Amino acid sequence: MAETTVWWSAVERLVSLLRVHPSLIGSVDVHSGWPGDLHRKPEMVFVDELSSTEDRPVMKSGRQVRDESFRLPLIVVITGRGDLDSTMCRTSAVVAAIQDVLADEPALSDLDGVLFGWVAEKSMSCGQTPEGPIGTARVVVDVTARLN
Repeated sequence: MAETTVWWSAVERLVSLLRVHPSLIGSVDVHSGWPGDLHRKPEMVFVDELSSTEDRPVMKSGRQVRDESFRLPLIVVITGRGDLDSTMCRTSAVVAAIQDVLADEPALSDLDGVLFGWVAEKSMSCGQTPEGPIGTARVVVDVTARLN
């Protein structure tokens, strides 16, 4: 059981799992934060702002056991496709890969303290720009961890 917050460890583990997913490897850049405009690739996923809460399931004297719940919002950006339909199809495929990783690894490969993670919320949109279509998605992963 972890003793302090595991949210950054969870980010690192989720990013590493996404980087090796068969439908993402070699085509999608996955980052633990916004990579900046200079590093923008046609297909990327990055972690947005983290937030967390802590609860104490049992009050006792001494060091408290805590349940930490945190949100890992992932932003998907897809560009460079020929039309809106293919852009939205690829955006959907990347979102499906994120869901697939969490279905296979709900405890993020048994990361110390993590009880489970799941896709709690998702949204997608697609639009036309002068440079071509752009697809975006926001996938919020909720994680629950037990801290000692």
